[in-house]
Amino acid sequence: MKKVNITQSLIKEIDKDGCSIAIKHFLLGTETKPSEAMLCGLYFEHYLIGGCRGGQVPEFKALKNGNKPKAQTDLDELIKRSKHILEANNIIIHEVQPEYKSDDIVGHLDAMGEIDGEKCIIDVKWTATKEDQKYNFGWADPTIKEDAHIQAKHYVYTYYLAKEEVLPFYFLVFGKSGWIKKIRFDITHRALMQHDEKIQETRAKLKAIIDNDFAYEPHLGQCSACRYKDSCDNFSYKLKTEEYEIDDSQFI
Repeated sequence: MKKVNITQSLIKEIDKDGCSIAIKHFLLGTETKPSEAMLCGLYFEHYLIGGCRGGQVPEFKALKNGNKPKAQTDLDELIKRSKHILEANNIIIHEVQPEYKSDDIVGHLDAMGEIDGEKCIIDVKWTATKEDQKYNFGWADPTIKEDAHIQAKHYVYTYYLAKEEVLPFYFLVFGKSGWIKKIRFDITHRALMQHDEKIQETRAKLKAIIDNDFAYEPHLGQCSACRYKDSCDNFSYKLKTEEYEIDDSQFI
C-alpha cells in the first residue's frame, strides 16, 4: 500500500472506531455513488465558487422530458442569490481547491480568500437541515459539531505547517430553505498542539489496523449503513449479539 496521507477525512474515519475493512476501502480510494445530499452539496459548491473536490463537475440527470429536476433548479436559484450575498459581505475567493502539505499531513481546502479584507481559509457547506437544528448534521450550535472542529483545526494547522501563518477559518453554510450562516473559528495555539497529538494518535491507530491486516468481523449493523456496502465483498447479514445481564438481587 502506498504512503498514507493524514487528512481530516482520515482522522474522522479512524475516530469512528468502526469497521477496519471500511478504512481499507477509504485508503484504496474505492469509489462510491454520492447520495442526493452529497450531489447537491458538490453541485452547489462547484457552481458557487468554481470548483469542488477532485476537479469533478457534478451534474444531475435530466428528467425524461429533458427538463432539469427540481433539486437542480432550486440549487441554481440559491447559487444565484448566494453570489450576491458573497459580494455584499466582502467575501472574495482567491483560490479554489488548493492543497497544502507538510510531510504526511495534507489539507484539501475549499478555498483561500479574504473576508472584510482579512486573509482566511473558507469552507462552503450546503445543507438540507433547518436553521434551528442542532443535531443530525444541523448547524444551529457550531460549538458542538466535533467534525467541524476537526476540519477547521486540520486545515489551519496544515496551512500553518506549510506557510508558518495561522489564519482564521470560516464556514459559509447555505441552507436549502434559504438561510445562511457565516461562522468564524479562531484556532488557538493550544488547540493546534492538541490537533498535533490527534494526528499522532491517528497514525498509531492506523498502523495497528494495517499491522493487523484490517481484521474485522463484519455485521449487519455496520454493513447496512456503510457507504461501501455496494462494492464490498465482506458485506454481511450476520447480526451482532448485544448481551446484557439482569440481576434481580438488586430488588431484594
